[in-house]
This record gives sequence, structure tokens and C-alpha cells, in this order.
Amino acid sequence: MKNKRIILLAVSSLLVISACAVVNPTSSSSSSSSIVPSSSSIEPSSSESSSIVPSSSSTIPESRLEEKTIKVYRLFNSDNSYLDPDLSEDKYKLGDISFSFIKGQYFVPYVTLDDLSGLYGRFYKDKKNTVNVVNIDGDKNTWNVISNNVTVFSSTIDTKNKTFTYKGDLEGYIEGRKDYSKYSLNIRTKIVNSTIDTPSKRDPLISYADTEFEVINENDKYYFPFSMMHTLYHELTGHDFFFNYTYLYEFNEADDISKANVTDGDDMYTPLGQMGDYISDKVKEKDAAGRPLMPLYLRKYHRSELVLSMNNYYGLQRTWGVTSMLDYYKLYGLYDKFIDENSAVRGAAYAQAFFMLSDNHTGRVILGDNPWVESNGNVDVPGATTSVFNTERTLLSNALNDQREKFLKANGFEDGINDALIYSADGKTAYFGFDSFDAYDKAFKPDGTPKDDATLAKHDSFFYFVEKLRAIDKHGGVTKVIIDDSLNGGGYVAIMGKLLALLSKDNKGTFYLLNGLTNIVSKCVTSVDTNNDGKFDESDAYGNKYKFYILTSPKSFSCGNAFPIISQNQCGVKILGAKSGGGECVVGQNYLSNGMGYVHSSNEHLVLFDESKKTYQGVEDGVSVDATLRYNDFYNMEEMVKAIDKIN
Repeated sequence: MKNKRIILLAVSSLLVISACAVVNPTSSSSSSSSIVPSSSSIEPSSSESSSIVPSSSSTIPESRLEEKTIKVYRLFNSDNSYLDPDLSEDKYKLGDISFSFIKGQYFVPYVTLDDLSGLYGRFYKDKKNTVNVVNIDGDKNTWNVISNNVTVFSSTIDTKNKTFTYKGDLEGYIEGRKDYSKYSLNIRTKIVNSTIDTPSKRDPLISYADTEFEVINENDKYYFPFSMMHTLYHELTGHDFFFNYTYLYEFNEADDISKANVTDGDDMYTPLGQMGDYISDKVKEKDAAGRPLMPLYLRKYHRSELVLSMNNYYGLQRTWGVTSMLDYYKLYGLYDKFIDENSAVRGAAYAQAFFMLSDNHTGRVILGDNPWVESNGNVDVPGATTSVFNTERTLLSNALNDQREKFLKANGFEDGINDALIYSADGKTAYFGFDSFDAYDKAFKPDGTPKDDATLAKHDSFFYFVEKLRAIDKHGGVTKVIIDDSLNGGGYVAIMGKLLALLSKDNKGTFYLLNGLTNIVSKCVTSVDTNNDGKFDESDAYGNKYKFYILTSPKSFSCGNAFPIISQNQCGVKILGAKSGGGECVVGQNYLSNGMGYVHSSNEHLVLFDESKKTYQGVEDGVSVDATLRYNDFYNMEEMVKAIDKIN
């Protein structure tokens, strides 16, 4: 687990756009690039390829590229305020950046690694001591980040073998704009992070050989497609970028991107809105359905973005037995559809590429109107269809949800699971539940003091658990507690760590994350302070007070799957119900430069780990129950108590 980031394990709905912003900062690097004065606006062409005009000189061929200066804006300020409609220079302008374009292909920007290092250098935490250096060695471009004369990060692009490698932690030296210490998951928490080198540890090797990206070498400089570079580096920095043919926008993982879809009357000031206006104004050719005709080179560019990210960052390839996502897309007839002239065909193909993966983490993010009108099918094209696995899981989820609502209402709780606290007839067993691992990002009052527990309990799963357990304490006579996790779709891994600490005897909740690219394991140990005495000891945990039982079903997914497995393994918690639904990967998110976002199972895997043997076991297959319940007996207090008695 990256200790500088809050990681989501499951996303039920997510509004994201790709955004981008950079400026060439002042740097002590000898190879930093300067800011280029503004030039004329970009005029795109639907030309499929650019020709090389013969040079008047026999020794110096005319450049295929030309430079354009692009204004750079951030989408949000540190207070989460959204970009002003008038593009306020003082609040949101970051500067200018010089992009290179193949003549006649002005939808696709190119950048040198030197320029890219200047882009991210804008966000260095230590601007005095940290410098960046780009070394060009034949076919290899290397970017070193140096702090106090020590290389803390190094990445190399090998243009001959079409590979990307890196060492070190770039994100540790890159700053965001949000103060994570204000999140509720940082309150009353002590976290110790460490890493464990497994015997199979390796340096990451990422390949772009299956893509159609073109790397251009001119005047002893390599120019890389910007989106290719963004895909390679965005997970290492926490910053995302989007070029909408007019401006370059920046946002990072702390931003509430859903706010970027606001409108002001009839005018749209969003990056996607501007992008759509630009396309309708500049692209005059239409496809067979009368929609803007995307140039072929741009269709191939988007396809390459998808293949690059899914080939290297989709964490379940080995689980599904897929060796090449390129071959996978070809096998299912999607590869050619990604570049179809008909925008609806492309849209349905991209949606299908995600829907057909039966992992429940992977899916296209719907942002509203796609600027290129690439919907999930259209009147003239069949829409994408989900997998049988996902369909069956949805039907079961609906049935269980209806059954649970009847159970809650029969016990006097009309407002759902979060209000419910139910006791058995003999008063010895308590029941409560939750459907997601939530964290609150506004945990402090304006005066800087923390909000009270009752307020936080409405938004944060840790404080919600503490509230329920305090109520059970007050009730008295309870020895067994059932936690309903049966409809839980996941959430924050860090919250799961706090809940593990609550259920433990020693106030230590431990989980392990395996990086599939490096085979390095990250260990996170969380302790909590439930009585607010400033101490993190056994008195803050509840494992010595109660025996815990967790109710699971095939709908228990992601963190909802890992939590019962780890609780069973670490804390001796017993599992009731049916086998959980799997999901061991942290969610990754990527964006195509057409404005489409998507989430996927990433290379970060929650695992069970044996530190003495340095061996790990995945949790994708779900948890084995200690007592099976028929679905008709779910949410039946008497039947749950009977199952507990059989276990004991």
C-alpha cells in the first residue's frame, strides 16, 4: 500500500475526467526546458497521416513536427473550488507548455522526457534540493530525480525494445494539493508501514510493444506521445492530465471530479464541454450516422492507450489466464471495432471490453456526453452486454436486499442497515451491518478541532463501528456480535485496517498488499484509539470482549471480501452464510484522451502473507464459511444464532 495515498478497493459509481496541467518550472536541472511564447491557435485536420516535405537542404531534412504553446490550468484549488468559468488566471493558471505535433495531426501532442520531467517538477515537494536530469544514451532515455545528491527515483524508456522501467518512489517526492491529515481515517489512528522483499522480487518492466504509438527521433531528441507518457507516470505521481485540444488541465486523486460536470445556463465550461465545442467547430467530416468523423490516426491512438494500460496495469491477467490483452481483444472481435469509423461501434466496443471481464472492479466510467459521441451503443448499433457472472450476482444482490429490508422493518428499522442494531431473544447476541467501507474527508471543524463521534459515525465506518459497539456495551449481557457484510461492495482499504484493529485482541489490524509488477509486499499495521485517551492499547479493541461472526454472501466483494478473510485468519472471527464474492485488487483508474475514463483491477493485490516463509496467498476466490446458511435463512436472527451454536 502506498503510504502517501488513500486507496479505494471498490467503486460503485465514479465520475472522473482526464485532466491535465503542467508548467515548465524553474529547476536546477541543466536540462530543463523553457517556456515558449504563445503562438497561433491549433487548427486540426482530418488527415490520416502527414507527409514529409523534402528539405531544401540535402543534409537537414525538414522537421515532421511543429511546436504549439498551450495554456495550462488546474481544475481545482486546494479548497476544492472548481475552475472558474472565466479561467481565472490568478487562481487556476499554471503557466504555458510547449507541445510538439506531427504536421496535420493536431489532436495528438508529443513531448520529450526532458519536458515531461519539467512538467512533474512543478510538483516537487523540495524545490530547492530536488532536481531532475535527463540522460540520452543511444536508444534509452533516463530521468533521474535527485534529492540531497542521492538518486531517489530513476526511470528509463528503451525505444529500441519498447519498454519502460523504474526504480524508487517518485510519489514520495511529489506533492498534492489536499491535506490528507484532515481525513477521518487519520484521526485516532496509528499506522506503521513497511515493505517486504519477497524471493521473487523484480524490477518492473512495462512494454508498449503491442501498441501503435510512434516515437519520433529528430535532432537527437526523442518525442513521445503525451498520452503514452501520462499512462506510464500517472500512477507514480498521483497527478492526472488531460489535453482537450484547447487547454491542458491538471487534477489529482484528491479532487472531487464530479464537480467538473457543472454547467452555467446554456454555457458549458467543463473540459469535455470545451472539447465538444472544438470538435464541432473544427471537424467537418461526418461518419455514416452524421456524427463527427474521428481521424484514423486518432482512433489508433486511443486504441493504443487502452492496450498499453490494460496490458501492463490490469492485475488479474494471470488469474484469468490471459497472456496478452491485445490477443484477448482480437479473440473477442473488439480490436478492429475500436477504430471503426462509426462512433457508436467504437463506444460499444470499449464498453464491452470492460463489461465482459467478470471481476466487478473493471468498468467504463460514464461521464455524460462523450465529445466524440462514443456512447454505449446507439440506435444503429447494439449496446454492450455484461457477463453472465455479473448478471447473476446482480439478481442475487437484489433478492438479498429485499429479504434484508423485510427483516429490518420487522424489527422496527425503516431507514436501512445503518440504523439497525438488533438483539436475539435471549439478549446474548447482537446484530448490525454495513454495506461499504467509508471515510470522511471533512473530519475537522473550521476552528481546527475534530468533529464529534456521532457526526463522524454518519460518514465513517470506523466511527460507525465504535458507535455500535458502545451501544452493545451499554445494553449489557451480549457475548456474541454478528456483523452483516453480506451486501458490502468494498471501499477504503485504510478503513478496513482500522476495523481489523477493532476486532483484534491486541489492537493491531494488519493487511498486506502485493505489487504484481515488482512482487514486493507492503505491510500496514493499524492501531486505534476508541476511548480517546491518546493511547493505542488493548483496551481500545473489542476482541477480548466479544466473539465476532461475519455474515457473507457472493455479494461480499472487494474489501467486503478481504475483511472477513483477514478477520478469520488473524482474529479468529467465524464466518456465516455463503462464500464471499472475491475481489482482491485495489482499483486503478485510467483515462483515454477522448475523454473516457475507466476503472480496473490494478496490480495491487490484497493477500494473506506468511512473513517467516515469505509466501503469500491470494483472496480472489472468496472466504470459506464456518457455518453455511440457506439464502432463505439469511437475516433470520434465530437461524443465525443456531449456526453460531453449531460452530461453538
